[in-house]
Amino acid sequence: MSAAQRSQPQTGTETPRRRGPSAWYHLPISALIGVVLMALLGLIDPDTMHPLSLVIGAMVGACIGGGASLAERLLLRVARPRRKSTNQLTRVLGYGIGGALGYLVSGLLIGWLFGLELWNVGDSLVLATASFGIFAVLVGLVFHAFEVLRGRLEDSVAQLKEAEFAARELETARGIQRRLLPPPASERPGYLLRAINRPARVVAGDLYDYFELADGRLAFAVGDVSGKGLGASLIMATVKARLPLVFAEGSLEETARHLNRLLYQELDRREFVALLLARLDPTSGVVEWVNCGLPDPILIGAAGGHQRELTSGGDRRPLGLASSVDVHQARLELRPGESLLLYTDGLPESLDERGEPRGYDWFARQVEATKGSADPAASLLDRVLAAEDGGAGGPEDDCTVLRVEWRPLQSGAAVAAAASGSGDGR
Repeated sequence: MSAAQRSQPQTGTETPRRRGPSAWYHLPISALIGVVLMALLGLIDPDTMHPLSLVIGAMVGACIGGGASLAERLLLRVARPRRKSTNQLTRVLGYGIGGALGYLVSGLLIGWLFGLELWNVGDSLVLATASFGIFAVLVGLVFHAFEVLRGRLEDSVAQLKEAEFAARELETARGIQRRLLPPPASERPGYLLRAINRPARVVAGDLYDYFELADGRLAFAVGDVSGKGLGASLIMATVKARLPLVFAEGSLEETARHLNRLLYQELDRREFVALLLARLDPTSGVVEWVNCGLPDPILIGAAGGHQRELTSGGDRRPLGLASSVDVHQARLELRPGESLLLYTDGLPESLDERGEPRGYDWFARQVEATKGSADPAASLLDRVLAAEDGGAGGPEDDCTVLRVEWRPLQSGAAVAAAASGSGDGR
């Protein structure tokens, strides 16, 4: 909008915008109405018929319609009414005055062209002029209502086109976001990884990522951006792009602090990113992690055995909320076949049939129920979504699960012996 446009007063009762020459479409319609009325008059009283009756009717109708339209436009332009009631009154006056003048002009025009007398000066002229003025008001209001409906229809069509364009753009954004995320499954020497990412809307603010570092360790992360939809997905893409860079050097604590400084400078104060960063050494099974606002990861025993939450120190504050964060790096040595489950709060906070969050205890039972599944991450999400189908509807939040299982490079017998001979006293 230009400065000149911004300086103009804006009111809620502006006259409907005209759409070029089509605003005069009612002239031929007015002429047709005049022809029809003259034909009906001839059927009622044949003595009034004249060889030029239909032409005269068309001329009278066109003059009344044109005069009403012109007078309405001039009055609205001069008066510039700001209230809706005043706007309608001005429009009625324009139709009435213009229609009456149009009738008078048509009489003069017919007398000049055909030498016929359409009206006589006197009471009959006043009565006829008033009658045709009232008739012009009625017809003009019908035309105006039609223009308003036509304008609304055009606006609706434009809005539908915009909505269709926006839907295509969102679908494109979803495709790009899917390509930004790594494959949902990876099996490499030393580990097996499965991930699921399901947006509450077209695009998600959740993210997961994994990649191998230069020293051979596996870096992986799960994040949850505040909010949902397109805005959250853009922040998600920014964080996803930076993870390989900030993971490259230093401890996980330094990585989290560095990423927090970047996000604090760039995000609005109401925006933040809950993020869990982790690294796994495939040769030793040592996993390290820092948790910045996500639910505690879950340790799952070999073959779906024991499970427990793994807590870590620090204030657990999400990244981007403050200029600094107090994070503590936790460390655990996995046993063969054990896995670490990372997830966002969209799963335990899914709603039951009463519309209340199911909670973390319920979620722990769903994790327990996935024992022996060929794809525990997918099985877990399937169970949650199946429960939602019988609950309060679709997910209220994005849902992401990532499970990393340690598979050391040794024989199957050695793995079984190590798993059976280990306790859970960690």
